[in-house]
Amino acid sequence: LYRRAQSLDPEMPGIKASLANLQLRIRERNFRKYLSEAYAALNAGNYQKAENSFSEAARIKPDHASIRDGLRQLESARLLEAIAKIEIKADTQIQAEQWVKLPETYAAALKLDPNLQFAREGARMAKKRAQIDKVLDQIISNPGKLSSDTNYQNALSAFSNAIELEHQGPRLISQLADVK
Repeated sequence: LYRRAQSLDPEMPGIKASLANLQLRIRERNFRKYLSEAYAALNAGNYQKAENSFSEAARIKPDHASIRDGLRQLESARLLEAIAKIEIKADTQIQAEQWVKLPETYAAALKLDPNLQFAREGARMAKKRAQIDKVLDQIISNPGKLSSDTNYQNALSAFSNAIELEHQGPRLISQLADVK
């Protein structure tokens, strides 16, 4: 309406100020709309939509603190989601006794955040379990090597360590039965 009035009478008093005020209000409304959509998407876990909405808001007000804060929250949410997925994968591998694959999983978590306690402890545990698993498999597949005192002592140590392990799943129980 203001544009039409301006085109009919460009010298109409106050028309430029009214048009500028209207444009400012539209920009502010759009900014609030995009920002609101971004935070709603972030809270819903729809990170791509949140990123897109923050980008739209940033086109209007690139240096606004709410955008910087929202983008930091988005980055943190994505990081936490990635860590949670890795933790679930590690738990699944533990249940399946996939000790050889587990160190890679924990390494992926530590790459995201080198201070993750669950990954640091898990990596140590996985390395120990993978070693025990390997030794037990070697004993089972080649029991003749136990005739050597050194190999026998290593096997005895691995067997003792395996018996004391917290998580004794079906694979370990089967290995221990086979080694006995």
